[in-house]
Amino acid sequence: MHEVKHQNNFNQLGEVPTMFQECAERGLKDGGSLINTNSIPPVVYIICFEYEDEHGNDCGQTEVIDGEDHVCISKNYILLRLEH
Repeated sequence: MHEVKHQNNFNQLGEVPTMFQECAERGLKDGGSLINTNSIPPVVYIICFEYEDEHGNDCGQTEVIDGEDHVCISKNYILLRLEH
């Protein structure tokens, strides 16, 4: 499982390499950012996420066989920053 990240982060989730460290500090494995340019001032959302199954295994590394049920839990952390 993964989130779709775009090359820029204006009004969409963008891939920003510096966000990986910030997300790792919070115990989450992936992340990106989004700048809401429609708000005044613009708001920056730092979005960290990971997916685990009920046993704590990374869903991105899990192989699911046809016909098998597999439940993944989404963990998200969203930090807001106002731009000046």
